[in-house]
Amino acid sequence: MLAAAATAAATYGTDRLSRWVGTRSAMIVVLAPLVGLLVNTAVRHYAGRRAGPASIDAYIAAYHGHPVADRPSAARVAGGVATVGLGAALDSSGLAGVLGTWIGARARRLAGWTGPDLIVVGAAAGFGAALHSPVAAGIIAVEIPFREGGNWRRLPLALMGSVAGYAARGAIDGYRL
Repeated sequence: MLAAAATAAATYGTDRLSRWVGTRSAMIVVLAPLVGLLVNTAVRHYAGRRAGPASIDAYIAAYHGHPVADRPSAARVAGGVATVGLGAALDSSGLAGVLGTWIGARARRLAGWTGPDLIVVGAAAGFGAALHSPVAAGIIAVEIPFREGGNWRRLPLALMGSVAGYAARGAIDGYRL
């Protein structure tokens, strides 16, 4: 639920910022994406201790057992907000996936679990909040970590997370498809 609420709030705020930038003067609309990319680069390089440009790759690595560090994850989220909110990227699904993965990884550490179940639920909640489609978000969450196919045994968990993300986002700005 925490991943659903956090990703819903982040994607809603980012979408609102993007809409606000789109209603400004032509000069702001043209320069805002450049500013977003510069902020993203600076945040990831300096605050994130050279966190790479990966967003969905962070989910794939976490799923396969790599640790999720807090500082690079926070930098990826802040950089994603700047990039998407200022118009340099089209949607916030990467941002939501990173934030959901980060929260799922923190929950996994606190619970002492070793499997990727909480990471899948967190990422699915993020995708559900960003995509407004719980079924598609659940399927994406189980397919992304693999080159071919997916781990369909985790689909019920992913669907629970994606429905929670969709419900949290709908509670903020209304349900839509």
